[in-house]
Amino acid sequence: MDNLTQLDSGPLYFDMTVSQKWEHWKEKIERLYILENRKLPDVAQIMRIEDGFDMLDHQYKTQFGKWKLKKNIPTNKKRAIVDSIQTRAALGKASVSKYKGQDVPGHKLRRFLKNEKRSDLIQRPPHGPPAQGVSRFASGIFFSSRSSFNLPSHVTVSPRFSRSVLATTVTSPGDIEVISPRSVSSPNGAPSPLTVAIQSRKLDQRAQLFINGNYKDLFRSMEKGEQRIMAKWLDQFWMFSFKTAKHWGIGPLKWTAQDLNFDRYSNRLVGSATTSPGTDRGSSSRGLVSVEGPSSDSTANSYGPKPSALCRWSIHAKIMPYEEIPSPPNAEGDMDAEDESTWARWSPTSDSQVFETKLQDALETNDFSTIDKQELPLSLQEVARASTRSTTELLKEALRFSVIARNDDLMGDLAEQIIKKGIDIRNLELLHAATSYLDGSRTCCSVLERVLEYFAYPEIPNKLGHTVIDNLMMTIIKSHTSCSPQLIDDAVEDGKGFDGEEVDICGRWDADSPCVHWLRQNGKYGTPFEWKHVFCHTSAQAICHSIDSIFEGDYRALLRDQTSGLFNKSCLGCALKLSHGHLHSLVLITFVLAQYGCNEETLFGTLAVMLAMLRCGVDPTLKAQISISLLLGIEQSGTCSHEALDPFELMEKIPTLLDLKWSEEIVIGWYIITHALRMAQVAWTRAQDGDDKKLNNVRCDTHDNFYIPYFSRHKTLASLDAAVRVELLTYRRLKEGDSWISPNFDMKQLLRSLDRGGGVSVPLTDEAMLAPLCKCGAPGTERPFHWNHLHVDDVCTHYFSNLEDWGRSTIIPIE
Repeated sequence: MDNLTQLDSGPLYFDMTVSQKWEHWKEKIERLYILENRKLPDVAQIMRIEDGFDMLDHQYKTQFGKWKLKKNIPTNKKRAIVDSIQTRAALGKASVSKYKGQDVPGHKLRRFLKNEKRSDLIQRPPHGPPAQGVSRFASGIFFSSRSSFNLPSHVTVSPRFSRSVLATTVTSPGDIEVISPRSVSSPNGAPSPLTVAIQSRKLDQRAQLFINGNYKDLFRSMEKGEQRIMAKWLDQFWMFSFKTAKHWGIGPLKWTAQDLNFDRYSNRLVGSATTSPGTDRGSSSRGLVSVEGPSSDSTANSYGPKPSALCRWSIHAKIMPYEEIPSPPNAEGDMDAEDESTWARWSPTSDSQVFETKLQDALETNDFSTIDKQELPLSLQEVARASTRSTTELLKEALRFSVIARNDDLMGDLAEQIIKKGIDIRNLELLHAATSYLDGSRTCCSVLERVLEYFAYPEIPNKLGHTVIDNLMMTIIKSHTSCSPQLIDDAVEDGKGFDGEEVDICGRWDADSPCVHWLRQNGKYGTPFEWKHVFCHTSAQAICHSIDSIFEGDYRALLRDQTSGLFNKSCLGCALKLSHGHLHSLVLITFVLAQYGCNEETLFGTLAVMLAMLRCGVDPTLKAQISISLLLGIEQSGTCSHEALDPFELMEKIPTLLDLKWSEEIVIGWYIITHALRMAQVAWTRAQDGDDKKLNNVRCDTHDNFYIPYFSRHKTLASLDAAVRVELLTYRRLKEGDSWISPNFDMKQLLRSLDRGGGVSVPLTDEAMLAPLCKCGAPGTERPFHWNHLHVDDVCTHYFSNLEDWGRSTIIPIE
C-alpha cells in the first residue's frame, strides 16, 4: 500500500479528510461501478479489501448523489442516442454509441425502446374510450382539410416530398457520440436486435404522422422507393373505400385486392408522373393568354383502354306506379365482381353492416391491398389501433366517400347517424365534394340536393375561398379545357390537380373505370386532354340543375351577394384586391373555354349556365374593379389599370384587347352571350325601377315560389331561356360525327335575329315547338314545377326528343 503513504502532492493519505479520500478513489470507484458494471456491494467489498477504504453502502449512495454518478443513462440521453442511430440508419450507416466516452450496451437501448412502446400502449388502449392526449385520426385523414389530394397518389407529384427528413444531420449532446463500428458483420447477415427495434420505432413514428394527417412530413421521412409504396397503398385504400361506397348494398360484401384488380394493367408502382397528362401545369401568374395550349404529346394514353367518346345522360321523370317482380337471386358462387349483371342485392342480415366498420376492418386486415403489411413503410398495426379510437372521424370519412361515390341511400343513412350524434361536418366541405364529383349521367343534381337537405351550408366557401358556384365553374374547366387549376386561382398549390378529375361529368368514365385504372397503375394522374370534349348538353344540364338547387330556399339572397373566389388579383399599382361577382367569373370561364377548350366548342353550355344564374336572381348590373390586362397577363407596368366593369362590359372589352384566332362557332357563341347579358341588364333595371303594383302584374300564384320575375320584363330573354331549356331536355349527340347542338337550335340563325333586334329566331320558336310561356316568364305548365324536374310535355307542343337510348340514359325518379 505504498501508494497510500504519499501522494504526488498534498498531505499524506492518512492525514486526508473523508471528502479528500472520496475524491482520491473516485476514478477507481467509477471504473468498477460504471465501466465494469459491478453491483454496489461488490464495489464496496473490493475497495475495503484492496485499498482499505471501508465505507457502507448508504455512504456510497450519498457520495454518488454528490458526484451525480448514475449507472443508468438518463432517458433523454437514450432518446437522443436512438434518434441519432435511427437517422444514420436512414442513410444506410451502421452505428455504435458512447455515453461520456463509454460504450452503450445495445440491450439497454432495446430495453428503452420496449419501455417507450409499452408506455405508449398504456396511454393509448386498443379498445374503449381513449385517455386525454391519445392519438386518433385527424379530420379528413384521407382527404386533406385543404382538399389537397383527391387521389392520395398526388402526394408523390409535388417537389415538397422529394427529400427525406431522415437524411438531415441530427446534432447530439456533447456527452453522446454515435459513430460507425469497425465491423458491421452479423451472424447469417441478419440485422441486430437493436436494428430491428429501431426500425420498429421508425414505423411507429410514421404511423403517428399518418394518423395525424401530416402527409407532408410522412413523405419527407421516406426515401423515393418507400414513397411509391406508400402512395400505392393509399391509392388502393382510397379505391377500396370508393368502390365499397359506390356499390354499398349490392354485389360483393367485401372488396379484396383480387376483386379490385390493381395490377391488371401494369406492375409499375405509382407516383412516377409529374403532371396530369395533356394538361398545362404552369404558374397561374402568366395570365390567361400566355399559357401554352394542350400538350401535343399523347403518350399519356398511347396504349391501354380509352373511354367512349359519347356521353351518357340522366332524365328526371315521374315513374308510374308498378309492382316490381324481383329477379331470382344468384347463387353465391355465380357472382362475378367484374360483371354487375351477376350481382344481387345484399340479404337483410348483410344490410346491417356498418360502412365505417368496413373501413376499420380493411385497415386491420389489409385484404384490399396487393402490398403486404411487412412491406409498408409504416406500422399498419398502429394505424388500425388508432382507427378503433376514431369512430367519429371514420364516420365523417364514410360520409364523404358516400358523396363522392354518389350513393344517395348510403349518404342518407350516414347523414342521419351524424345528425343524431351532433357531429359537426362543415370541415368536410360536402357541397364542394358533391360538385367536384358531379355526375350528369347517373345522379345529376340529386346528390347535391341530398346534401342540401341534410346539411345546408351553401354560403360557406372552402379553405381556398371558393364558393360552391366557383366549384361548379372549376368543374367546367377541368372537364372541357386543357387548363390547370393554378390558371384559375393563384392560391391553388403548384402540382395539385383538380378535385374529382377521375370522374367524368358526362359519365364516360368513373374512378373505377378500366381507363382510369390503367392511368393510375402507370403513375399518371389527371385527365388526358384527348379524352375531353366540348361543354356538352349532359354537362351543361348538370351544372344548371346544380345552380338551381343551390339558389333555392333561405340562402338565395345571401348567395346572390357572394364574391367569387376565382381569378382574383391584386393591382400592381395600388395593391387593391380585385374581386368580383359570379357572373364576372363566368365571363372569364367563357374566355378560357374559347381559348383552351376542345375542338368544335360552341359556348352553348356557358350560355345555358349564364341563363341559369340570371334566372336565380344574380345581378347582371353589378360592377367590380377589374384589370383586364392583369387578368390576361398583358400588364406592362406597375400602374393602376383596373376599372369598374359589369359582366356585359367585361364581355365586350375582352375581344378588343386581343388578336383572337377563334373559330366561327366560338365567335357566334360569344356574341350571343353578350346579347343575353345586355338583355338581362335591361330586364333587371326595369324590375328594379317598377313599383309593387307593376311587379304584381307579372306574378302568378302557380310559379311565384319558383321563379324570379324580372325575366318577364324582357320577352326575348324569357324566350331564349325557354329555348335553351328545351334544347337541353330534348337533344343528345348519339354518334360520333353528329352535331353537338340539334338542328332545332341554330346558333348562327339566333345571332342574326338578336343582331336585328327581332327576338329569338330558331326552329324551336319558328316552328312552334315550344309551349307558350306563362305571363311571369316561366314555362307554360299549369302545375307547380321544379326547374330541375321539368318534363318535355311541360315545355314542348309535341314530342321530338332523341334521348330514348336506354342503354346510355339513367332515369332519376321525381315526385
